[in-house]
Amino acid sequence: MFIKKILIFLVCLLISLQALASDKIKPKKTPLKKLSKQLGNGELIKINSYQTSNYKGIMEGWYKDSPIVVDALITYPKGKGPFPILLITHSSGGPGEFTESWLKFMRDQQKPLLDMGIA
Repeated sequence: MFIKKILIFLVCLLISLQALASDKIKPKKTPLKKLSKQLGNGELIKINSYQTSNYKGIMEGWYKDSPIVVDALITYPKGKGPFPILLITHSSGGPGEFTESWLKFMRDQQKPLLDMGIA
């Protein structure tokens, strides 16, 4: 019984330490800065958004308790706007997918869209 209490205490301590440590984590610099230099015609912007871990968070409105700021890169076609815009999101690999040399496919999507006048 005593060992069970110690185990429960240690698990609770571990969880609380992780929660405290997460406040000190600094956000990583966005790889989109590298991409904007590679493409040469983009604008880095920040979009206010929210995050939630499940559908119920959206239905119950809990997502409003977790605001985040998302980095985005908009590339514009030549000419005078306004332009339609197409949002291309990364998958679970993060925004680095757009800058890694082996994922050239992601960057190759930009030129045809710009040629069609789509930002």
